[in-house]
Formats: sequence, C-alpha cells, structure tokens
Amino acid sequence: MELNTMKIKLLLAELEMNQVDLARKCGMTRQQISEILSRKSCSLKILGKIAKAVGVSVAEIVKEGF
Repeated sequence: MELNTMKIKLLLAELEMNQVDLARKCGMTRQQISEILSRKSCSLKILGKIAKAVGVSVAEIVKEGF
C-alpha cells in the first residue's frame, strides 16, 4: 500500500513522537520505519501496526485513491 508519509509525519509531530517512538510501538527498528517512510509503501500488516501506533484508521494514512 502506498503511504501518505506527510500525514504520518504530521501525526507524529502532533503526538510529540519521533521515528524511534513509532518503531517501538510497532515492534520494529527505527531503520525499518525510516525505510518504509522513504519507500512510501509497506505491507498491510505493517500498515495496520503504524495506524494503531498513531491512533488512526488505516484509511487515514494511505494515499488517496485506495
């Protein structure tokens, strides 16, 4: 799925979180999160983990058109 990385970064800022915090909540490394955000895509499973970690629905963090 193609991620709306700007939305994720804005959510992280609102929650006063960084990539390390997000990685911990997702059970991943900061490097993995960084790679996902730079690639702008990930699996559905990881997408669900990221959405849950920032407290939004999956639909809110995917690019429009999905």
